[in-house]
Amino acid sequence: ETRGLATGLVTTADLTDATPAAFVAHVAQRTLQDSIALQMFGHHVDVLLGGDRSCWLPVSAGGRRRDRRDLIAEHRARGGTVVTAPAELAAARELPLLGLFGIGTDQIALEIDRDTLREPSLAQMTAKALELLGPSPRGFFLLVEGGRIDDAGHDGDPAGVASEVLAYDRAVGLA
Repeated sequence: ETRGLATGLVTTADLTDATPAAFVAHVAQRTLQDSIALQMFGHHVDVLLGGDRSCWLPVSAGGRRRDRRDLIAEHRARGGTVVTAPAELAAARELPLLGLFGIGTDQIALEIDRDTLREPSLAQMTAKALELLGPSPRGFFLLVEGGRIDDAGHDGDPAGVASEVLAYDRAVGLA
């Protein structure tokens, strides 16, 4: 960002999970996801795509923010695009882009269980990030994480792990 690069974070995990958070936030504990969302919002990252809207919405809107801030509305108010479905992602043409996916405020489903009409694949998110960041005259930095691989492993779900690895491989092949 300080070098004038366009920036993007793409993950199938919660957008405020540890890996994407490490690039834009400094908190004492990785569980402080409301603070992480606020710092992500404050850094003006050009493309943010991942799961779980709850850290971005106040309790009154079905989220978990106790400070009553609606970071999604604030993103729109400063001219940003917000998408929550694959068709909206495909149609997005402007930066900054905030994409928060998952059913309701939950995280994105494992690839093997993903509803393709409601949640984009990692490859779809990667393609859109590359499309929007690619024209940057000074270049770009993009983190792409297959974040649900770890979750499937912790759950002892070999089919889930295999489907997540294959989805990540498709994203890498596309890039």
